[in-house]
Amino acid sequence: MEERLGEIARGLREVIDELAPQVVAIEDVFSHQNVRSALALAQARGMALAVVGLAGLSVASYPPASVKKAVSGSGRADKDQVARMVQVLIGLRSLPRADATDALAVAITHGRAVEPRSARLASAVVRARP
Repeated sequence: MEERLGEIARGLREVIDELAPQVVAIEDVFSHQNVRSALALAQARGMALAVVGLAGLSVASYPPASVKKAVSGSGRADKDQVARMVQVLIGLRSLPRADATDALAVAITHGRAVEPRSARLASAVVRARP
């Protein structure tokens, strides 16, 4: 576990150094049926928050149902529905991987919270694609 948490910390630090974000958006931990999974997720989230805090960045945190609702219109949307809406909203040619879907959905949620029409976020993502 310590090696994996170290990987997360190093990778996040590299992304922060390279992209110099002004804020970080993250999804809240949701309750799991499996206690081990919930603990691992909480540890990873804690590591990410520590790295973000050391970088002096503020954090916007969103509950999973709010992310699903912001992206798909329903707080009970399944992962496939969210992935398809992320694909449509930012103009991807194919469905994003599960981890990318989660990250992009949180970014869309934050963009809509900051700029309700989210046009700035969508156009920025489209311009950033190679």
